[in-house]
Amino acid sequence: NTYGTASSVGKVRSSIIAYSGTAQPVYIMGEKGTGKDTVALYRYENSAFSDSPLYLVDCSEISGKRWSWLVQNPDSPLSGTGYTIHFRKVDALQEGQWNDLVQLMEQTGLRGRNRLLFSSELEPQQPLKNKAMNDWLLGRGGCLNLLLPPLRERQEDIPSLATLYINQLNSELGGQIIGFSPEALTTVQSYSWPQN
Repeated sequence: NTYGTASSVGKVRSSIIAYSGTAQPVYIMGEKGTGKDTVALYRYENSAFSDSPLYLVDCSEISGKRWSWLVQNPDSPLSGTGYTIHFRKVDALQEGQWNDLVQLMEQTGLRGRNRLLFSSELEPQQPLKNKAMNDWLLGRGGCLNLLLPPLRERQEDIPSLATLYINQLNSELGGQIIGFSPEALTTVQSYSWPQN
């Protein structure tokens, strides 16, 4: 089992809450659809920095020129203080970009001036995309690690999640749906959820 078991879900939930109050950077890992962005937003909203801006750097979308501006320009959020900065899909950075980021963190005190969040997407049953980067973040980078289990490993949570979504949709759409029939719930729980 690559990412943990269903019994670890309560521990992950406790860690999410506990990590919200810490100044240490947090590294969130999980498959597509496991809620990495939701966890990052929760940490931001429940941190001492929630009154300051949250900046999202989508590392899979950033071009060379935009990256250069981000790490070199004094007007960049990386030059500021008191922000929360989420490096989404950090494993998508090219080697030179990753080296720039490490150098910036080590030379400018970026970790001490801001709350940093990193996230990367795991592939089911596949090795980590960038083991050296992961090792640095969890070692010298001082990151706390949150490993989010895929839905197929937490199927006992499906009834609760279904109720939350139904309640949300009822509120948004003015509906009055009570819930799933027992047969439908059994079908939903027995599905493998390949994309979470």
